[in-house]
Amino acid sequence: MKVRYLNESIETANKFVLKKVPAEDLLTLLKKYNFTLLNDINLQLEKGNLLDFYTTDHHLVYYENVLIGILSFKNFFDTWNDIYPEMTHEINPLTKKEEETGHYTLWVSLLEILQSAKLQFPGIPTFEFVRSILDYLILYCKKHGYKVINCAAKDLRVKRLYQRAGFFSFGNDSLDMIYLVDN
Repeated sequence: MKVRYLNESIETANKFVLKKVPAEDLLTLLKKYNFTLLNDINLQLEKGNLLDFYTTDHHLVYYENVLIGILSFKNFFDTWNDIYPEMTHEINPLTKKEEETGHYTLWVSLLEILQSAKLQFPGIPTFEFVRSILDYLILYCKKHGYKVINCAAKDLRVKRLYQRAGFFSFGNDSLDMIYLVDN
């Protein structure tokens, strides 16, 4: 199937099957399938910088029974509250009281499309797979009441890819990206 228009990516999104994988098994699978983010993950884990790795839910993504990538996500509050509670509590400007925030935000910590998937489906550009995964997440958010998708691009190239898919950043230098889900 060749996705030509962004609106048609919902059709592709509906064909994704996600298989949840425990974090303990993920590093082995990343190596087995030659995910390129394995090097980044190992480096960040050694530095102690990848704190959300063990708090998000990891999923292998299948399309037409072919493994195409990995996607890790979870509720923003549940991901960060134990590590950085200041990120999940803010002062409400109207009530002047501290409130829990992030319950309506989905945090995406990992997304990678395998090189082998790109070869398996040469008619589907990487951008269309990413856009379809975004559409999958939008459908997930609508079903579970999320209003925002939050993630970070690993570099400027990925940031531009996310922006083409509808995300926006907090500034020119920022790799933090958000997507507002229409309900």
